[in-house]
This record gives sequence, C-alpha cells and structure tokens, in this order.
Amino acid sequence: MTFLEQLLNSVLTHGVTTIIDFPADQTLTPLLRQMPGLIDDMRAAGVEPVTLFMLSPREADLTVLSVMERAEFRAPATALVLNLGRTVATGDDAWMEFAKVRRHSTYKAALDRGATEVWMPRLFAASAVEDRALGFTQAVTGENVDERLRLQVLDRTRVRGWLGLMEDAFRPVLTWLP
Repeated sequence: MTFLEQLLNSVLTHGVTTIIDFPADQTLTPLLRQMPGLIDDMRAAGVEPVTLFMLSPREADLTVLSVMERAEFRAPATALVLNLGRTVATGDDAWMEFAKVRRHSTYKAALDRGATEVWMPRLFAASAVEDRALGFTQAVTGENVDERLRLQVLDRTRVRGWLGLMEDAFRPVLTWLP
C-alpha cells in the first residue's frame, strides 16, 4: 500500500482534515483509476473532498484537473484558482493571459459541473517574503523576525493589502476550507 493510500485510509477512518498537494505528473492517475466512486465513498464516510487547482496562464497546468476529471474524481467543492502572480503583465492585461486556459475544454467542463473560478491577486512583495522565508503574519507584523529579515514598511503594507484581497477573492470558497 502506498503512502497516499495509507493517508486516505486514515482520513476516511478518522475524519482528519488533510491537505494533499498533487504534483502535475501522472503519479495520481493509477490510484484514481483503481478507485471509481472514491468521491461517493469519501462523502459516505463523512469526509467532504475539496479540490483547489492552482493555475498559471499555461495550459499545461490543467493536467492534474484533466487527470482527476477523467478518473471521475470530481469533488462537488472545486475551485479553479487563476494565479495573477504568475502572469507577465501586471495591470488589466494580466487577466487576458488566462484566455487560453479559460477556453480549454477541461476548464469549461469543470465550470459547467459547478466549479468556482477564483482570481488570486498578485502579491507584489512576493519575492521579499519568499527570500526571507516569512509567514504572512510575520511579514506584516515583523514579530519574531530578526531585524535584518524584517520587511520594509512598503512591503509590509503590500502584504497586508494582499491578504485583504485574498480574503475577498476566496470568499466564495471560505466555507470549504479549514
């Protein structure tokens, strides 16, 4: 039994909230093909599956969604998260970079079955936060952060603003998340 199978068994047995990040490769395909009806079994066990698909403007990002859809793993709570931070353009044109993804048959089929589209805002201070390996609360407050690693005032303001935008963007799916 694979680690993923052990994890799923534990989740189904104990009902523990779990987040699993699936890579864009094909490691998930064989497992899902072996378990038709997994969504129904999860729900019968009192586990409500939620899927969030993080997407850049690259059509290749639809691979995991496509694999899961073909294997009939279609969680009723599905969000298609369009990450504006992965675009080249930074203004109004950033939205247009997702045109091919949004026109793709896999994407449209997910929307047609009830998936929710979420536009994730760009964090303009992302590299400053990532370079310092800060959590978002640390980035905003500077608490428990070495003085040399604290963000400058404007970057703290950017992170604070972004967190507000994130709350607004994810409001339609907040009840799905722990």
